[in-house]
Amino acid sequence: MEINEVTIKRILDLIHKRVVDKWATLPLSLFPYEEDYVEYYEGVYNFLNKELSISDREGLNKLFMLFVVNYNEDGDYDEIDNADITERDLLDMFGPHIMGVSHFFGVTPFLIEEGDFQHWYMDVVYVHTINEWFAVGDERQLKRSKYQYSEDRWSDESEVLDILGVETYLSFCFVGDSDKRMLSIDISNMREQDMKDEDVIEFLRFYSTDRDQETAFDIVERYDEVAEQWGELPASADDAKYLLEMRGLVYEGRDEVRNIIYNNNYVALSDNDDLIEWLIEYGYVGVKNGKPNIDREQYRRLPKWLKFDWEDFHEDDVMQFDWVDMSPYGWGDYFKYNGDIYYILKIDY
Repeated sequence: MEINEVTIKRILDLIHKRVVDKWATLPLSLFPYEEDYVEYYEGVYNFLNKELSISDREGLNKLFMLFVVNYNEDGDYDEIDNADITERDLLDMFGPHIMGVSHFFGVTPFLIEEGDFQHWYMDVVYVHTINEWFAVGDERQLKRSKYQYSEDRWSDESEVLDILGVETYLSFCFVGDSDKRMLSIDISNMREQDMKDEDVIEFLRFYSTDRDQETAFDIVERYDEVAEQWGELPASADDAKYLLEMRGLVYEGRDEVRNIIYNNNYVALSDNDDLIEWLIEYGYVGVKNGKPNIDREQYRRLPKWLKFDWEDFHEDDVMQFDWVDMSPYGWGDYFKYNGDIYYILKIDY
């Protein structure tokens, strides 16, 4: 939109007579931007847009800037400053998020007001030309806002269980290191104490085939050698020495039994899939139609050492929902400004 200087002067004179002369208090200057002068800026812009019916965005914004820069209390527009304001000048004045929104909506940044609060971690702006509030932020701000949004909407474990189901709930459950140690110790002691001597050797014999269980293999091998020697003794021979040695190997074997059971349980409690099976085996979680099941009573009786990993849950949740869901209107978009991508959401005040 090309306008000659004479026409520009007439338009500026007209704005002053039709708009400025109605102001009860005249500002000393309209440039640089002052947030307290938003009503003044809005009055000038609306006059150009609605009264003079200037719809061309580029021309409208240019005339607006010419008036803002040249405004004076006396209404003298004989010598016009061409308002050679650069993008860098405006960026320094308003910041990247307002300038990005300005380009996105095609409206002067003078009519984009910065809010005095944040929408989670996103900046908030009010666009006067359309009377709407928006949250705007870069990728880092969006990521932090999504996490906060997830924290706000998910805060109770029972809601995760009821809404997302047992399998999802259990997939974020874990046992802390100290609790894993205590549980593994208790179970290994309990199971070892329930074993008869022959059970100890058979238990170790089962694990002796595992190359990693050298101690179990050694105890079983020595036990079998002594047992074979004992079996070859004549009926009248004194077998006390052999029986004592076999009992000693069983005693030694009980330590290894506890060690194996401890390790097995510690590993099971450390892996989520194994943990779920472990919880089923020990009766903390039921099974229904071949899948883990937790009813209300079972949920109330879940042990306190079973923790829910909220951090992992929220990190996973932010990957599942659409960031536009953070807008109560379901409206969101993105734009690129000054080499960065910004995300914008329509919000309420």
